[in-house]
Amino acid sequence: VRSGLKPGFIKVGDRVTIVEVGANKPLTAVVKTGTGTLVLTGDGGFVARSTDDCKSFRKVAVDTTVDLESVAALADGRVVVVGDRGTALVSADDGQTFAAVDIDDSGHLWCVTAFGDGALIGGDEGKIWKLAPALRTASDAADPDDVWRSAFSTRFEII
Repeated sequence: VRSGLKPGFIKVGDRVTIVEVGANKPLTAVVKTGTGTLVLTGDGGFVARSTDDCKSFRKVAVDTTVDLESVAALADGRVVVVGDRGTALVSADDGQTFAAVDIDDSGHLWCVTAFGDGALIGGDEGKIWKLAPALRTASDAADPDDVWRSAFSTRFEII
């Protein structure tokens, strides 16, 4: 995301091409998924995706209005978005829909990056969480009492 552009626009390619993405606040991050989809995040709970190499973007409905800071595409195809107030959103369908995952923290989550089969998430006060790979069944967990599962069988561990 290039400084100096109006909020809601991005520069694409070697030549300057301005693309309207539908945001009215600053954009914060972009990732390309394994299928080639681009997922954008921004302040005010903004998420959008493009499946046509940035020719157009479609806003994705998410159940938050907090500032979203970072997005990562994981090896297993999930897309993870993090932001203010401990917000973590996970998509299992290439960024078409997202579900909130509670990580038991109300601080600001600043960054997420793919790490092995999961992800690492950085937050306030030097906290780092590991998002483990999705579990297929409850018996896959080494210690089911120590992990948190969402609708996607996602588990977070503070490291």
